[in-house]
Amino acid sequence: MSKTRKAVSPQRAMAILSCVRLAMVTLALFAVPFAFDDLEPAVMAGSIAGGVFMAWLTWRTYTRARDASMDRDFVPIDDRPPAEQRTIQNRALLVSAAGCAALSAMAWWEITSAAPGERITMWAPMAMMYDLAGEWGAILFPIGIWVALALFVAWKRRGMRAAEARQVA
Repeated sequence: MSKTRKAVSPQRAMAILSCVRLAMVTLALFAVPFAFDDLEPAVMAGSIAGGVFMAWLTWRTYTRARDASMDRDFVPIDDRPPAEQRTIQNRALLVSAAGCAALSAMAWWEITSAAPGERITMWAPMAMMYDLAGEWGAILFPIGIWVALALFVAWKRRGMRAAEARQVA
């Protein structure tokens, strides 16, 4: 028996993760009637019906993921040609920039729309930055994460360019 691990396609991995997420939501919906004593009967029935629906959706997703053909031709990013690596990195930077900007905008909205003394809910690392550096520290924290990501990508690209230059020379 070989101990080598076979590559799993990103589609199959995402299907398996979807099953796990759906199962967690299903369990949460089934737990609602037991967690709260004073639920209205309609809310309790809705929670149970939602749990049944989510259980069905989890099973359907699991069977589709189980029956999906295994992609054995998945190639990790570091094994791809440099031009394709740059394209993937550009796409990842663009998507993460949009996500970090949206997270900063949501933090700004929560902080500025809260009345004095009102409690707000935000991501724990942003809340710690709010405690350490004030409101602008929390608002700029996701952008700082993106800058760190961009610097890491630039460092990897510099290494790729150096490797390409060594191959040409």
